[in-house]
Amino acid sequence: MMNALIRPKPRVKFEHHVSMMPLDGSSPRIRARACNVSEGGMFVRTAALLARGTKVEVNLVTHEFAFPFATAEVVWGRHEETRSG
Repeated sequence: MMNALIRPKPRVKFEHHVSMMPLDGSSPRIRARACNVSEGGMFVRTAALLARGTKVEVNLVTHEFAFPFATAEVVWGRHEETRSG
């Protein structure tokens, strides 16, 4: 019940290759992996960290095409710690 208060829009598993292009042209197209999606947003895993507030064009990617999907704004990001074995 507590989770419903924190996240009012449920997330659905959605694993698909995507590409993102900052609308301001500040960096080249970024390859990424969508992990889940909701009415309010999408969690995307990528090696590039974009600044909060960056507006991006998001495309769904297949082997042959990139299909326009959404225009979005980065609202959260973090670097993952590199694990040594």
